[in-house]
Amino acid sequence: MNLAEALDVLPEITTPTRSKRIFKMDPRLVGREHIEEEGPIFLAHVPGSTNIFRLTPEQWKLAQLFDGRRSYAEIAELFLAENRIQLGDEDVRNFAEMMQDSNFWYQSPQEKNAALMQKLSERRKKQKKAKAGDLAHIVVAHWDADALVEIGYRKLRFIYTPWFTALTLVSFAFMAFIFFTHWSQIGADTVEYYTFTDKSAADLAEFWVLFFIMAFFHESAHAVTCKHYGAGVHATGFHLIYLTPAFFVDATELWVYGNRFQRVVTALAGIWTELIICAIATVVWWGTPPGGSIHDLAYKVVLITGVAVVLMNLNPLLKLDGYYVLSETVGIAEIKERSTALLSGWVQRHIFRLPVEVPYVRPRLRWFFVPYAILSGIYSYLILYAVARFVGNVFRHYSPEWAFLPTILVAFLIFKSRLKKLGKFMQTVYKNKRDRLVGSMSPARTAIFATVLVALLGIPYLRDTVHARFILEPVQHAMIRAEVPGTVVEVLVQEGQLVEPGNPLLRLRNLDLESQQALLEADLQLARSHNTAAHMHYTGVGGREQEFQQDLQKSELLAQEVKQLQLLSPIRGNVVSPRPEDLLGSHLNAGTTVVEIADLSSLRARLYVPESEMREVRSGQTVSLRPDSFFKAISGAVGKIAVASSEIEPGLEPKSAFKGLVPPRYYAVTVQEPNWEGKLMDGMTGTAKIYTVRRSIVGLAWRTASEFVRRKLW
Repeated sequence: MNLAEALDVLPEITTPTRSKRIFKMDPRLVGREHIEEEGPIFLAHVPGSTNIFRLTPEQWKLAQLFDGRRSYAEIAELFLAENRIQLGDEDVRNFAEMMQDSNFWYQSPQEKNAALMQKLSERRKKQKKAKAGDLAHIVVAHWDADALVEIGYRKLRFIYTPWFTALTLVSFAFMAFIFFTHWSQIGADTVEYYTFTDKSAADLAEFWVLFFIMAFFHESAHAVTCKHYGAGVHATGFHLIYLTPAFFVDATELWVYGNRFQRVVTALAGIWTELIICAIATVVWWGTPPGGSIHDLAYKVVLITGVAVVLMNLNPLLKLDGYYVLSETVGIAEIKERSTALLSGWVQRHIFRLPVEVPYVRPRLRWFFVPYAILSGIYSYLILYAVARFVGNVFRHYSPEWAFLPTILVAFLIFKSRLKKLGKFMQTVYKNKRDRLVGSMSPARTAIFATVLVALLGIPYLRDTVHARFILEPVQHAMIRAEVPGTVVEVLVQEGQLVEPGNPLLRLRNLDLESQQALLEADLQLARSHNTAAHMHYTGVGGREQEFQQDLQKSELLAQEVKQLQLLSPIRGNVVSPRPEDLLGSHLNAGTTVVEIADLSSLRARLYVPESEMREVRSGQTVSLRPDSFFKAISGAVGKIAVASSEIEPGLEPKSAFKGLVPPRYYAVTVQEPNWEGKLMDGMTGTAKIYTVRRSIVGLAWRTASEFVRRKLW
């Protein structure tokens, strides 16, 4: 590509405005050549500014010829002599004025004052926009901290030495070990810590203070690392991103002075520093006694600097540290903007048939840009939704009934700009298609369209659903108890073992019973001989016979008790008692539960349906069961419905319990299903959908609105 063609592809430069001014390149401007995905590129930067200029090698050579004295003709002639590329005066003029639109050229003090006045005016407009409800980005304060960063770097340069890096890696390994051994506790507490539902005002204040401190160290790490590689840090400050307080550091100079490795290290410096803090806090938490203030504070620092923050910052779908690491790793600049422009242009041109131009991207990059644009867009909207949900969780702690109002308000403010863009886009589509649509709508087609619309809105084809929590339990379940006291001398089963009816489970020993049986057996033999002799001599037959029958009955009863020392399985199923072999050698009293057996081939889901939803639940209705540990749902049908309400099973009710309100009552509904592929287990919990009546769109909307009004205002 020659220079004339390159002039036409400068990014984000509008149509030039004619000017008689003779331009001059800023003498402070620094330009370095970088090899990127599209080839050699020059990155230029004026120290102290926030702009980075991207120029091709030919554009960079041409820009260096502007000294504030040469005319366009002289520059074109000199450029031809040095580079053997033919340019006309008009080409040079276009290049100069396009670069002027990007504030590339040197400005005198008078021109800077005029530009400053314009920037202040634009800033006031942005502040007015922020006051009108734009929560995306609000700059609170900014300053030049280069001198402070230089002082900090001189005191902290040891952190870039090999011995400190090795020590850091060792601490990370120990931290990972603690996380692995305590993950059941740390993982659950991390989710709970960022839920915000049950936090008081003091807890919220504490969270923001800790978050604010960690953000300071995170951004300071970027600044110090930038200084370590020879670049200045002239723009730092404090801003709000969707009301979330955070510092910011402009490391623009490093993207000019540093190589790719140095830029990646600078992008990772914030996460690296948070991991160092997390490692120190982990050691303190692990080594201090529970209950102390230092122990509790260290654990909260672990939660706020641990997995959640690292995953958030390393995620390349948002323009945070992970995004810039990905950009530098693959060597592609402005991934999000270019991929979004490609996908948006393609959709507008090929789906909505709008007369827009799709940005050209090489086929090899399309396979990367398209999925990235889709995933990035989905994730960005999920983050915005999470911000609105966060507000709802905070207010739900104080007013569960009315927390939806601030949630809706914040959601509207967050999505306000996007809703406006959507409205403008729909308006553009309408204007583009209006004439064609109106021209094609004959009376017959209008009638057909109206009929179809009424049918879609009025025909009851949508299945209404009732949501409920459930717990799985076996249809056949047996608790084997010791009928007689004894000591366990043999355990014949293991946990999870399949047993058949009559299979022995374990054997007890009772020396008193065994000695009584031996004595009674001897008495029985003596009574039998006396009874036989009486029958032979026909003397005392009645008394001897009665004595023999009494001893025989006692022997049978005692033999039955001795037989109960060996416990047998009454049903076919699996042993679900944990570690039954631990009973070996223990003494059991009569009535003690020994082994639990459950038939896991057929389980029953016990659904707890809220009282307010029971009016539409009927036997035989289709049910979709999704255990919490499964991605796939299981189908079933409503069986028995309890006639009386009951309290929900402990652990099934959500943690965000209503405060100050009477907990709702539930009705138990059973759904019996065979064990799906043998993967279901006793005690699993999940969420069920009961498909009740069919409704139309109008009916569903009317029911939702009417119930909302009755619940909130009645």
